[in-house]
Amino acid sequence: MASSSTPNPKARNFATGPPASSKGIDFYSVDTPNGMKISLAFAELKEAGSDLVVTRHNINFGKNEQKEEWEVNPNGRIPAIVDRDRDNQSVFESGSILLYIAKHYDSAYNLHFQDDKDETDMISWIFFQNAGLGPMQGQANHFLSAAPEKLPYAARRFIDETKRLLSVYEEKLVGREYLVGQGQGKYSYADITAFTWIRAAPLVLGASLSESGFPNVEKWVTRIGERPASKASFKPDDFVTKALSGGPEVLKKRVE
Repeated sequence: MASSSTPNPKARNFATGPPASSKGIDFYSVDTPNGMKISLAFAELKEAGSDLVVTRHNINFGKNEQKEEWEVNPNGRIPAIVDRDRDNQSVFESGSILLYIAKHYDSAYNLHFQDDKDETDMISWIFFQNAGLGPMQGQANHFLSAAPEKLPYAARRFIDETKRLLSVYEEKLVGREYLVGQGQGKYSYADITAFTWIRAAPLVLGASLSESGFPNVEKWVTRIGERPASKASFKPDDFVTKALSGGPEVLKKRVE
């Protein structure tokens, strides 16, 4: 097996778009909540004036049954990046990618913190989402919309845990605009990593965030959604936007 510093041709078997780059970052993704975290981070840095070159490769793992042989990520999942400017370093897992971007491509601290305490708090919130909300909400969505048979107990188990985790965000956002930072907080990678999942939470709650008891979270989602980078990243026809546009009756039916 080739070393991680060697561009991996196997990824081309199920990546679409341009060929692997010779400079900048090759970004392998799909527009899932985890993939959109990285898209949004890159868009925010572009808004801030970054000249980082990012080449997007859309992935269709259905084209290759040997997902485990994809060296970019040994787990065969997106998102993943390869940094051609740093010895072809591959990075996988969304939280790890965000921290890598912060360390190497956000020296102006546009989306993170010079203060060590705030930076550490940000990392904690990133891990909280990756280890907690994402997996629980993802499982709730699976049992509501993808499982081959209805399993009410399983669906309710993960919906209730999603609600519990959202209540942590709700409490944190009392009197604040963002999750981390002094005063009302500063928009950071902690917000990005949670936003792409929480904007989709009504699909498993069966109602809007406010109607589900999370008004502070809903204001936070609206606030982030109004940022130029968010508007550039989320298209009007993306799955979550279309699903939410169906109104309260459509949301309610998803959990019945």
